[in-house]
Amino acid sequence: MLSARFRNGSMTKMFTGVAIGQLIQAGQVNPAAPVGSYLPDHPNRDVATKISIHHLLTHSGGTGDILPEYYERREQLRTIADYLALFGEREPRFEPGTRYEYSHYGFILLGAVIEAVSNPICGQITTFGHNGGGPGMSGDLSFWPNSGHIVAVLANKDWIATEVSGFICCHLPGTPT
Repeated sequence: MLSARFRNGSMTKMFTGVAIGQLIQAGQVNPAAPVGSYLPDHPNRDVATKISIHHLLTHSGGTGDILPEYYERREQLRTIADYLALFGEREPRFEPGTRYEYSHYGFILLGAVIEAVSNPICGQITTFGHNGGGPGMSGDLSFWPNSGHIVAVLANKDWIATEVSGFICCHLPGTPT
């Protein structure tokens, strides 16, 4: 049995971007809309009203980094709510759209948007299929609710893709075992 848990950090940003893109394509997310349209309880009004989904995707929202605080508290940071509680009250570092600055927190916010829009049933994995890969292959993205984790599964279109995705999601930090 696999018992190791890994934090995969920035590797999931591309999957988060694809999932947001699919929600935009489906008409469920507006890239010009402010974060507060999807996260009305965000603790910082400037973040909620001035920073758009587009700003988050392009690292131009001013949401900043989560280091070094992340390293100091990483054992307590398991869910999106944990990150919002720790970093949510911070002011934007600059006026949104005026410059580029790599932002871990911006993608955490995008994970929260995915969670809010997809409204997964507690404990249920939401899958964003996009039929990627070669013939007979799928390229689904699975989102585990309350954890912010997105897993890409490239597997044959059969039961094994679902099993692999479910197994990986169930063994990520902050997910029920």
